[in-house]
Amino acid sequence: MSWQNNGRCLILSLYENKLSSVIWFDFGYNSTEKLQEKALEAIAENATDNNVDIDLSVDTVNLKDEKTGASASFGENVKLPSDFPQDVPIFPDATVMSVGTTSEGVAATLKIEAQAVKVTEWYDDRLINLGWKKEAGYAAGGSEMRSFTKDGATLALNLVGSGKEEFAVTIMKNNEK
Repeated sequence: MSWQNNGRCLILSLYENKLSSVIWFDFGYNSTEKLQEKALEAIAENATDNNVDIDLSVDTVNLKDEKTGASASFGENVKLPSDFPQDVPIFPDATVMSVGTTSEGVAATLKIEAQAVKVTEWYDDRLINLGWKKEAGYAAGGSEMRSFTKDGATLALNLVGSGKEEFAVTIMKNNEK
């Protein structure tokens, strides 16, 4: 099924009577973001059986499992949830690229522009001051990995370089057991 008007084209593909893909072309005209969002949301919701919110105006995708309460957000303007753990610090001027929450814990991926030594020292100092105990630390091939424990919870910190002073940092905290 397809629709075309004023240089715009929408193609919907069906497989076994379910929406399987959407292709949207916009040839130089202002696109209709809401139409794009709704089409992309329909595909994602159909594929995951979850509520999906896509907001192209802020370049984010938000997924939420209504059954379990788990959620995930990806994109350029991701915000940390209001219930993000207070004992998990976020490096100054870090850009949040993704965040996910489940009943078992939370994970966030940050983009940080700083020297690796500065980032790892900052996290070591802050986490220890917040009561975390450093259990292990490894460095291999331009990556840094740390693990911490506190009151039965575990925290993993992984720093992977994507440039001389640009890093992706993933923080994963598992809830107390």
